[in-house]
Amino acid sequence: LGDGCIYSNKESVCITGDKLLDRDYFENHLNKIVSDLFSVRQHNYFCKNSRGIHCVINSKSLVNFLCPDFFVAGDKIKAGAQIPSCFFSSNLLLKSCLRGLFDTDGSVCPHPNSKVMLIITIKNPVLMKSALIAFNELGFPAKQSKGDIYFYGAEKVKSFFDIIGSSNPKHLIKWNIFLKTNVMPRTKELEKLIIGSQKDTQSRIC
Repeated sequence: LGDGCIYSNKESVCITGDKLLDRDYFENHLNKIVSDLFSVRQHNYFCKNSRGIHCVINSKSLVNFLCPDFFVAGDKIKAGAQIPSCFFSSNLLLKSCLRGLFDTDGSVCPHPNSKVMLIITIKNPVLMKSALIAFNELGFPAKQSKGDIYFYGAEKVKSFFDIIGSSNPKHLIKWNIFLKTNVMPRTKELEKLIIGSQKDTQSRIC
């Protein structure tokens, strides 16, 4: 529903991210989920001329499972992709779905007045409507500004992390830094931290 799609030929699923900021999320979380849930293999491709990383799952059986009950193939906006209606009978599924949207299309960032803001960008108006309903179902009266859902203020953001959470290390790193320092690092600062962490890991391996 976020940075992913089912190809219009209905043969493959692709999820896209940033090869620096999302690499850990792809290699240590997303790949495991795909394997554990569907018992299929996935391949990660790193773009040479951009910062993109693509997790591609070539599986017609997976596509047949997902379509049409849970997802749509091809252009998600034209097809009106949204949170599956059956998910609204389970708070666990709603939390997992919103967590996934945040992990691929969200961010925690500085806010001029409240110091911290959580934001999820959704370009699909049908998905936006269902996401707002899902947040309200879970007791989060989310605010909307054009193509963004957002919360601001440490109390609301903490509630989001406590109840819905995140599986993407880049979000967790920023949030933990804020909890320790009361200052939300910006993206460039996060990049330096991740690059430093990767170099440290490589040196220990060597």
